[in-house]
Amino acid sequence: MQFGILNSDHLLRNPIVPRHLFVVGGGYIGCELAAIYRALGTRVTLAEVKSRLLPSWDPVAGEQFLGVLETAGAEVLLNEPIQLPPQITGSSASYKLSTGTVIQPNITLVATGRIANSDNLGLESVGLKSGAWISVNEKMQTPIESVYAVGDVNGIALLDSVAAAQADVAVRNILGTAARFDKRWFPEFLHTEPPDCECRLDRGRSQGCRAPSESGSLERSTLYG
Repeated sequence: MQFGILNSDHLLRNPIVPRHLFVVGGGYIGCELAAIYRALGTRVTLAEVKSRLLPSWDPVAGEQFLGVLETAGAEVLLNEPIQLPPQITGSSASYKLSTGTVIQPNITLVATGRIANSDNLGLESVGLKSGAWISVNEKMQTPIESVYAVGDVNGIALLDSVAAAQADVAVRNILGTAARFDKRWFPEFLHTEPPDCECRLDRGRSQGCRAPSESGSLERSTLYG
């Protein structure tokens, strides 16, 4: 937390609402927290290295949420690579943007993704590699057939709902009932105002499925509260 550079866990434990929050990364965590802090009155600047927000979602979702943030008064910078670690001026972090502007936010949220934290699980003792996400098949089996891995440790989706579903699949297979997990069955969502939820199969994701892919309003649904 030195120089106000935090990850999402640290930010959620921070009791102080910053005057200026700089969010590095426009995935769902960066977008959610940018929206929350803007609603609290914080000046928010969000930088995403790619050409749109929510780059792993349907492009429509990123475009729609860009409008939500900008309407709320957040500054969104796309195609904006940010150098980490930043320059330190006194006790503050400084960032030079592609425009030449230098900003010194009170808090920087680094929301560029997570890496595996499996170094100290003793995986080598069962023949698995440590220091990486644990590979699993649709039955939630690891390369060692008698070992199953569910939840964040396999890196498929860092969501409690997904972990619970994976555990159900693993238990069923262990007990001899055929079951499989597919991430496409679970919606992607933003806990924002308005909330945004995507649940669909587009032309790319429907490859290999029996059902045909059709373009139209039923491919994607955005839910508003």
